[in-house]
Amino acid sequence: MVTHEKNTVRTTVSGGDQHTGCQRTDQIDSIRGASGRETANGFCPDVSSDKGRGKSGSKPSVDSTPAESDFTSGLRTGDSSSAGVPGISSQTMGASSETEAGGIMKVCSAVQQKGGVGKSNCIVHLAHAAAEQGLRVLVVDLDTQGNASYTLSPFNTSSITASMLFSADLNIDLIPSEQIVLIAGDDMLVNVESMDMGLAGDSLLSNLDRLSSKFDVCFIDTAPAPGIRMAAALYVSGWVFSPIEVEVYSLLGVKKMLATIENMKEVNPSLQYLGLVPSRYDARTPRQVENLANLRDDLPAMVAPVVIHARSSIGDALHYKIPVWQIKKTAARKATHEIRAFAQYILNSMGL
Repeated sequence: MVTHEKNTVRTTVSGGDQHTGCQRTDQIDSIRGASGRETANGFCPDVSSDKGRGKSGSKPSVDSTPAESDFTSGLRTGDSSSAGVPGISSQTMGASSETEAGGIMKVCSAVQQKGGVGKSNCIVHLAHAAAEQGLRVLVVDLDTQGNASYTLSPFNTSSITASMLFSADLNIDLIPSEQIVLIAGDDMLVNVESMDMGLAGDSLLSNLDRLSSKFDVCFIDTAPAPGIRMAAALYVSGWVFSPIEVEVYSLLGVKKMLATIENMKEVNPSLQYLGLVPSRYDARTPRQVENLANLRDDLPAMVAPVVIHARSSIGDALHYKIPVWQIKKTAARKATHEIRAFAQYILNSMGL
């Protein structure tokens, strides 16, 4: 059991407590300082340093991403409004956490500012892989498109919808009837974008805390755009990863995506980044082969050690609402191997 206490002054939490996912009241308060006025300079800043633009050679798709030294040294110098996301401060988020008691549910989000990169595929298969290990799995779909909700619809056994998790007075009475439980995305999620940042984050945190004694792990699928829902997901998560298609439009957004995550650590210091996950990769396309090689050269520590290829059997699995390893095709074997390797990488990184 974990108890959240509402104190005004706390010491920094020890490293051993940084794997509690949404259980982070102490870490949040520890960064406020004695005055309680320390703030992040923005959730998704405009990073003006871009040394890659001065390079010669044939790497236009990766030149727009920062070198790792630039990434860690100059993220918080720009205008927080550059990506359309309001600034986040440690004063506005985490300031109203109520006392809660519950188990320690680990929370991991898939976050990317571009759609069609395989986020829902990753979340769906993570849920199945974790359930196969005997874990009690909660999936929260914060995307109004509801792709993960479609594939996991057999596990939608709750009357709770995702937008309801942003209600401060939600009375949650959820009894898991399956190894996986889905809280589906719904149209009302669009209203979250007009909520106060602190209220949205604290409400989601509080409601997930109320469920933490019933589940071992929670996976969150997010909308493919910066905003309140993305900020809230990062706020409640202990881990985050970013599926990425190795095409120029996706690669152009790498710098802002990494800056978004790094800046969120101002209000969620326990957040651990598990990397960019190359997804929908086509090794027969020289352009993608070159782009992936360039991405690994430029950001070697930021790219996860797994790749998910574009395979029709994955589409079959998502369509028929089953994991790819239940597809009865010889062609599904390679996809199964890749998806299982990805899932094991994430679960191992989370200590599961």
